[in-house]
Order: sequence, then C-alpha cells, then structure tokens
Amino acid sequence: MVAGICWPFSYFVLILFCKASADSSSFPYIRQPALLRDGDPGFDMLLLVRTWPPTFCEQLREQREECTAPPLQEFTLHGLWPEYSSGGWPQYCSTVEKKDGEGYESVNGELSKKITTTSSYGSDDSDDRKIRCEWPSFHGSTLNFWDHEWDKHGTCAAPLLGNRTEFFQTVVNLHDQFNLNRLFHSHRLWPVGNSQGIFDSTEAAHAVEQAWGVKPRLACHKGSLAEVWICLDLDLKAIECPGKVKPGQMCGNQFRMPPGAQASSDCQQFFPGKGKNWAQYLRWPAIIGFSILMGSVVSAVLVEMKRRQQRGGEGSSDATAATYEPLGEA
Repeated sequence: MVAGICWPFSYFVLILFCKASADSSSFPYIRQPALLRDGDPGFDMLLLVRTWPPTFCEQLREQREECTAPPLQEFTLHGLWPEYSSGGWPQYCSTVEKKDGEGYESVNGELSKKITTTSSYGSDDSDDRKIRCEWPSFHGSTLNFWDHEWDKHGTCAAPLLGNRTEFFQTVVNLHDQFNLNRLFHSHRLWPVGNSQGIFDSTEAAHAVEQAWGVKPRLACHKGSLAEVWICLDLDLKAIECPGKVKPGQMCGNQFRMPPGAQASSDCQQFFPGKGKNWAQYLRWPAIIGFSILMGSVVSAVLVEMKRRQQRGGEGSSDATAATYEPLGEA
C-alpha cells in the first residue's frame, strides 16, 4: 500500500474518511463487488501483513499512548489485504449487518458467525486460542480489531475467500505456511535478552527468498522493523511484489528489532521454538560452565605455583648446605 502502514488503532479514522466520500468515484480505491463482472473478485493480488509488536508500541508511545497488552517478541498478524498490482486497494466492499448479536451476514448471503472467545471460530477451543495468540490487538479490543479487518479487507476478499469464518481461517493458515517467527529465528534475525538487535535488510530479504522464492517488503518506522509484507497471487502463492505495492517507509540497509515480551503460557504452544528468547535459557548454563572453566584454570595455576615453590625450596636447601659445608683442612 502506498498510503503507509494501517495500524489497528487508526481504523475509526479511516471509517470516517470513507463516509465523507460522496461516492466511489470520489475515492477511486473503493470498488463494489456488485459492479464487477462475473469471475472478477475486484483485485488481482493480496498482501499478507505481519507486525513486529514492539515497534508498534514504540509508535504509540510517540503519540503519548500506550499498548493495552505487552508487545510480544513474535511476529503477529495484521491482516490479509486485497490489492491492485497497479497501486491502490479496494476496501469496505459490503455493508455488514449484525444478526441478533450472534453473527454477521457475509457478502454472499451466508451467515458467518462472529469470532468470539467461545469457540465460534473453529471446531474446538484450540482454534480460538490460536487466533487470539497469533492475531491479537495491542491497542484496544481484539474483537474490534478483527471486526475492522473483516469490514475493511475481508468483505473485499469474500468473492475469492468466502465468508467471515473462511476468511479468518485462510489468514491463519497462511500465517502458519509463511512462518516468519521460525524463519527469522533460524537465521538469528532476533533480539537477544533485553537488547534490540540490528540486522541487515538484505540478509533478511534473502532468508525469505530462500524459504519461499520471493523477496518481501520490509516496512520500518524510524529504523525499527514494523511489518513484513509478502505478496500473493489469487491462488495464494507467493509472488514478487509489484513496484507500486510498497509501504510508506521501507527499511534502509539495516533495521532494528526492539525486544518484547515472551508469549503467555496459554500461547506458548502456538510459538514452539519460533520466538523464544533462548538467552534466558542459556544464561545459567553459561554462567555455571564459565565458573567451572575458571575454577579449573585457577586450580591448575595454583598447582603449578605449588610445584614451582617445591622445586625452588629444594634448590635453596642444596645451596645452603653447600655454603655452610665445613671446609677441609688445608
């Protein structure tokens, strides 16, 4: 997107902006599915967007606001956005009607239940925990964040991806398929301890290209990695991003990754070996190992000193005996 990174906390501003537009002709990036020819979903590609939460919270602090949840040291989902390869994007493609507080009417007329914390997302509660862990909001209600992503982007993707539940399931599946946490961690592109990491943008792009055959878009905020974009075709295959599809602020030659909080115990199962701060696990073994090594060195030095002292003592006794040996008569 050429308009920059659309953070969750600003969605209400975008809604007001869109309402202020007289019609779709005054806002050329909006297209209604009803006006499209058969078989045309209204876009020709999608963007899979993941956020680095510590940078997001840094941006909030600059605006004298705070994150409402600890920023995870994990890439989390921002969304899946329909795009035009020539630049621009569709948004708010359908009026979403609430049904008795239980669900929403999707653009194709099928009832798609609202995602809640009571297992309406999938077949069991693990699905709900998974999406809460991998697609959280760090500024306000997570449910409101999901509502925004569906209203703005999901309704436009519906001709291709289906109703609300199918949309969210697809996004979570893509998040797992293009697993940034595991990839960045395996390439040591990860902050250690409480110190931010400084990494080479080319190295990060090359890691993504090795894994999935395409280069990502790396979005930064004042030198800190904010988001990673991966472009997809309508078959949900990774493609090179067109020249006009890029964030407002691309990363330079290097980027920082501020450290964040570890995932809660409820979420650890969804980040196995992906984003753990291994320094915290290696700290005490390293200290113990170093102590043993230093103890061995000190012990060896003391033994050597004692051995030399003993040799020196024997030499001194011999010298003394020679000095005071009675002289023979002349």
